[in-house]
Amino acid sequence: MKRRTAASAFALPPICGLALSSALFIGPAQAGCSSTASAGVDWSGCRKIAKYLQDKDLSGGNFERTNLSRTNMKNAKLMKARLKRADISKTILRQADLSGADLEKAVGMRAYMDGAKLKSANLTKIELYRAQLKAADLSNANLVGAQLGRSNLTAANLDGADIKYANLARTDLRLASVKGADFTHAYFFRTRLEGLDLTVAKGISQIQLELACGDAKTKLPSGLKPGKQWPCE
Repeated sequence: MKRRTAASAFALPPICGLALSSALFIGPAQAGCSSTASAGVDWSGCRKIAKYLQDKDLSGGNFERTNLSRTNMKNAKLMKARLKRADISKTILRQADLSGADLEKAVGMRAYMDGAKLKSANLTKIELYRAQLKAADLSNANLVGAQLGRSNLTAANLDGADIKYANLARTDLRLASVKGADFTHAYFFRTRLEGLDLTVAKGISQIQLELACGDAKTKLPSGLKPGKQWPCE
């Protein structure tokens, strides 16, 4: 009679052992990727490319490092959602509510965010090159170090926004509201300032105005004068 060792007594059949090892390697992010779109959903690290999520309630959701490129999220509710380092390139977020959301270091090349609500959102070091933000509400948003080159922010609400060190090269700010917005050390190369009231903004310098594009209707803070190239070609 063969003596059973302790190891052999607890050994699993090959098939069961394989199933168990497979189950052990299903991570929480992978398992959550199949979750239904809902408030508080955890899709962190998932691939949600070109999905249809229009009008969905995703408030408080976790989309950290999630690939949401080309996904339709028009009118979606994303209040206080976490989108750190998420990819929202060419994503449709028109009229979406992202109030209080965290989009730090997110990437949004050519994102469509016209009319989006981004009040008090964290957009620190976000990359929104050539993004559409027409009439978006960015009041009291944190845009420190944001990359907004060639983006359209016409008629956007930037009241109280912190825009220090942001890249606004060739960004269109015409008709925007900038009451209390802080532009300290923001890069203004060819930034469209025509008709803008900068007397209510903070951190505007003569160096910035020399780089930017304004006109006779641009209102300047006391002590500053129009750039030598105004109006731009």
